[in-house]
Amino acid sequence: MKTIALIISIILSSVGLTQSQIAGVYYLDSFAENFDINCYLNLYESGKYYIELHEYITDDIVFGLEFSYGRYSISNNEVTLIDKVNNYKMMLALDNNTLIVKQSFGFLTNKK
Repeated sequence: MKTIALIISIILSSVGLTQSQIAGVYYLDSFAENFDINCYLNLYESGKYYIELHEYITDDIVFGLEFSYGRYSISNNEVTLIDKVNNYKMMLALDNNTLIVKQSFGFLTNKK
C-alpha cells in the first residue's frame, strides 16, 4: 500500500511541475563510463526542480528515470536543492551559465 501511495504522490508531483514555467534546464552528458547516460536538471519558476536520468539503450529506446525532485533556492551564486522524498540537500555553484556540483550524490559531485 505504501508503494502505491508513493507512486501516486510522484505522479501528482510531476503533474504539478508541468503547470510551471521552466526557469532553466541543465544537462550533463555521458557521465557514466561504458554507458550512454545523461542527467537533466530542470528548474521551474515556481521554485521546484527535478533531476532526470536518461539511458540510451539503442537509437530508438531510451530509459528515463525521475531521480530527484523537490524545491530549490538561489542565493550568493549558489543553488540549493532539497529533495522532497528524502530531505537530501544538494549544493551547486553558479558560474556564468554553468552549474558546478559541490555537494550531491557521489556520481554528480564536481561535475559541470
